[in-house]
Amino acid sequence: MIPEQEAIRFVTLDSIPHFEWLEKPVTDTVNTGGGTLLKGVYVLTSFDSGHWVIPAFELSGGLKTDTIPVDVVFSDFNPEQPYHDIKDILEDDPVQTKAGGGMRLPAVLLLLLLLYLRLRRKKPVGPLPAVIAISPF
Repeated sequence: MIPEQEAIRFVTLDSIPHFEWLEKPVTDTVNTGGGTLLKGVYVLTSFDSGHWVIPAFELSGGLKTDTIPVDVVFSDFNPEQPYHDIKDILEDDPVQTKAGGGMRLPAVLLLLLLLYLRLRRKKPVGPLPAVIAISPF
């Protein structure tokens, strides 16, 4: 909470040791009766496992944030399952992708043509009922 008479200075961070940014920080302010509440949302990731502490940052005139302890752990895994090594990124073949996508339109057109021909075909007429000739007189 920043007192009302204090100027609001937003925290600008370019890096935090052992962490990487996933998204640009989103900062918001809320005016309350006792001052201004400054809220920042930072989305981070870390590949260094262990116990790390995000240090306190100075806002203005000696006002500081709290330190934030973070435990970075590995995700659970089953040692009974076979090991799969990390694979390199594979490049996509744009020619193959276009060829596969280009076959959809002719296939849909052929399907529609077959459907049209089946519905258009005349159904065979069964035997006609016997016509009884009645004399007009």
